[in-house]
Amino acid sequence: MKKYTAVIWVSLVSVLSLLIFVAWIQPQKQKREFYQLTIYHYNQPEQEKVLDNYLQKALLPALHRMQINKVGVFKAIANDTSHTKTLYVLIPLTSLDMMTRMADKLAADKIYQDSGAVYINAPYTAAPY
Repeated sequence: MKKYTAVIWVSLVSVLSLLIFVAWIQPQKQKREFYQLTIYHYNQPEQEKVLDNYLQKALLPALHRMQINKVGVFKAIANDTSHTKTLYVLIPLTSLDMMTRMADKLAADKIYQDSGAVYINAPYTAAPY
């Protein structure tokens, strides 16, 4: 009887150890990431300058102040014959809620508003994109 009790205890300890190990190695809940992709189309060199200035002096510094540091800005390779040129801005977000908060923070950011005034206040008849 003692022999069977010892085997039961060893089996029980083994099973419990296995359960603890499996629970310990379970992957943590993966963090989700969302992306906002903005595509700008332009065809005049003046528009490109306004966009470049806006991104460099207003948007990217404002996003960095919000702790959004890994923003991608990409220009498509265009040849001289292409009429429309393209610029892509990829912003990583940790939640969908962050997208609306980002817009609210940008609207309230005085430095952003001042630095990007030429772009933000551009008339629709002379849009920079």
